Amino acid sequence: MGLLTQEEFFMKTKILSLLVVLMSVWCGNVAMAQFYSSEKVYCYKYVKTVNDGISSKAMSEQYVFVNFQNDMMGYWYASGVKEIRKKLLESPEYYNEVTRNNLAENYNDWKSSPGWTPIGQSGIAVIYKYCDTYSSYNKYTYRRYCKYSRFSHSDVWGNPQGVWGNPSWEDDCYTFSKDRTELIRWSTSDPENRSYYELVDIESLKPNTDFLD
Repeated sequence: MGLLTQEEFFMKTKILSLLVVLMSVWCGNVAMAQFYSSEKVYCYKYVKTVNDGISSKAMSEQYVFVNFQNDMMGYWYASGVKEIRKKLLESPEYYNEVTRNNLAENYNDWKSSPGWTPIGQSGIAVIYKYCDTYSSYNKYTYRRYCKYSRFSHSDVWGNPQGVWGNPSWEDDCYTFSKDRTELIRWSTSDPENRSYYELVDIESLKPNTDFLD
């Protein structure tokens, strides 16, 4: 094998440099991976609880509706199919709207000033935010992210006003498989106690009204 010409050497160097850059971008994207922002709402049905390796299942049905926008998650709970069908009969878009509204309202509280906050009391703003610490290539985690208000000063009318403290992560986590087929609810304070949910089609939960045709 002969020695590389100067032109061949610089060409190979450029190719290697480009590969390094592409790998860096790819690795960065993997580390920061999360669900894309969308108005779509997903529904999950409770399957089982695993606590220190012991499996059990609650007697009552439980469903979680979730929506992902920006780097946040909104959610809503329903206790059973009967409740869900009643709501969907009254309004077919009920769970889509209430889930997205949950996210929007929480975010609005988050970015607003805390306002009236007496001495010795505090308000709270909560969002569920993507957490790369507990995420991987295959699983994405959204974790409870909170900030609390504290008394700052009184306005010209003597009303106590608050200011937000620094936000901090709390224990509650929702971890989803990359394909969204599985949800795991767990706490960073007790990671061996987990609740598992499976993705279901919201359409399958709607009441049958074919008899009206």
